Amino acid sequence: MKWGKHLERFLADARRGDKVALAKVLSRPELTEEAEPYFAAFLAVTRDRPIAVGMGGAIVLPVPSWAVEMYARRTGVEEFEIAEFVDIICAIDDNYVRLQAEIAAAAADKK
Repeated sequence: MKWGKHLERFLADARRGDKVALAKVLSRPELTEEAEPYFAAFLAVTRDRPIAVGMGGAIVLPVPSWAVEMYARRTGVEEFEIAEFVDIICAIDDNYVRLQAEIAAAAADKK
């Protein structure tokens, strides 16, 4: 996976000792060619993610499966592959939502 214009900046900042940039570089995922379209789809449908606001702040909710299906149809996923595509993207998103909830809980514990 490529980070485009951001990679060089992260690498330069990491070389200068920036701990946040170093963490980003070290945690950079290495995606197979087969996985890249799924990650790109996840990033694209994230724009359709609903956000709820409560007393504790923003709550990250799952991307609706209809948004993933619309993306699949719009980008030419074969009809017989759409259900599996939606399942894969929703599984990725479920993990993202879970991690965001854990991050929010940890931040709330620190207050």
